[in-house]
Amino acid sequence: MARQKGFGAIKFLDATKQDDVAMRRRLWRGDHSPTPQERKLDELYSARAKLTVELINLQTKQAEWRRDIKDCENPMGKAYARQELCGVGKKIENAETALGTVEKQIEETRKPIEKQIEGTLKQIKRRSRQRKAVFPWQKKAVQLIMLHKMLHKSEAGSVVLSTQGTMMATAELQNQLRVEGFKVSERKLRKFMHDQCGVVGQQGKRTDLTSANT
Repeated sequence: MARQKGFGAIKFLDATKQDDVAMRRRLWRGDHSPTPQERKLDELYSARAKLTVELINLQTKQAEWRRDIKDCENPMGKAYARQELCGVGKKIENAETALGTVEKQIEETRKPIEKQIEGTLKQIKRRSRQRKAVFPWQKKAVQLIMLHKMLHKSEAGSVVLSTQGTMMATAELQNQLRVEGFKVSERKLRKFMHDQCGVVGQQGKRTDLTSANT
């Protein structure tokens, strides 16, 4: 069956829900139809993002109630603040437990997908070494962005298998692609880095919540 052509696969790239392996796979095949396992993984990533936001909000409330207890001079006010603090603490415990469960499910879901992708790529390489990717420079760009992120772990914090939140200058990636034989305009490359890969500027600040725990 002939591979799909056009920009369909690029439109369906989402660095907040896909790791670099999944992104490169879709760019190689031109395939934008996720498997049931990939859909499950997308749902788990979304659930993790929501739990992360919930946990951050609860921790903020916890800090506020602690300040109220410290600053409040009214005994009844202190008692109320302590009661609320206790309730927030239990909610935080529940959110952390739920987040841990989702993290475990993500890990269990990722393993067979990665194994399947690895096997598929090996078969493709064996059967047709002359076959080219549908989106060649985009596939190479994802690979180079992920490599940059891994080499700058101290800047990026906890590194996960996603290009989301990578701090990399467009000119740097453009030069690396040129070395690989790809000539891509700065405007086109910047758009792909920002829209599809979630890359922030070299001096930017990471804002992705999904990779905060990933």
